Amino acid sequence: MKIGISGGTGLIGSKLTKELLDRDHEVYIFTRNKSPNRISDSNLLNYISTNSIQAKDLENLDVIFNLAGENIAGVRWTKSAKEEFYKSRVEYTKHLVDAINACKNPPSIFINASAIGYYGAYPDSNSTFKETDQPGEDYLGQLCADWESATKGILNLKTQVRIARIGIVLDTKGGALAKLIPIFKAFLGGPIGSGKQGMSWIHSQDLVNAFIFMMEPKRKNSIFNLTAPEPKSNFEFAKSLGKALNRPSFFPTPNLALDAIFGEGSIVVTQGQFVSPTNLIEEGFHFQFPDLDIALKKLLQ
Repeated sequence: MKIGISGGTGLIGSKLTKELLDRDHEVYIFTRNKSPNRISDSNLLNYISTNSIQAKDLENLDVIFNLAGENIAGVRWTKSAKEEFYKSRVEYTKHLVDAINACKNPPSIFINASAIGYYGAYPDSNSTFKETDQPGEDYLGQLCADWESATKGILNLKTQVRIARIGIVLDTKGGALAKLIPIFKAFLGGPIGSGKQGMSWIHSQDLVNAFIFMMEPKRKNSIFNLTAPEPKSNFEFAKSLGKALNRPSFFPTPNLALDAIFGEGSIVVTQGQFVSPTNLIEEGFHFQFPDLDIALKKLLQ
């Protein structure tokens, strides 16, 4: 298959690219970098340097992934930052949709990233969200809802749209886990805030496999929560990570400290949601790492 990836040079995009190449797919990475570092020496890997994807770039692709989006965690949510969050997600997706609509031979499948922030962020919740639930009314919920709504502009009936609501990705090379490891190794790790907030995590390899699962034409669902089957509270997650690193996990980080550093953006870690991958399970997806302790052991061995 011929597969395009926008956002293919990031942590997730790079891992997806390597997996696709290993499976002998031809991959086209769209990047603004005129001299990107090659992820692989494979002759199946192609880079298209562009600031604005055009219809001609998408002609005859089987699948196009849109994984682009400015990092939202670990930064202050200033007015300018929020504008960039929206532009890099909603406006970018609208432009990509326009390019697909202008194709004579458009991609058969368009997989657009979203996030479990769609369901809202909560300091403590007994609810477990599935794909049919409504978006939250907070900033993250509305941003993700607008992001997903941008894909509804697809007019070409030849293109199937699929939404990937991504959870907390566990990988030692980036993301939340990479930031937490040195803190725990320094004997300073522990729950954040109340510790009761949901952490709906997924091992990076399961995430990549889920993306490939979503590529298959026979999928009957169009929205998938990409999370492990058993979400954990922040307290439980900290306990498991401390165990995996043979470190204590009882030093809580107070909300006030995080608010002082990140302002409104601190809710990414002080609040959360419990999410179920209902549609993945219904369609028979096999998780390699459904258990958090095993997933952390594999990543940290």
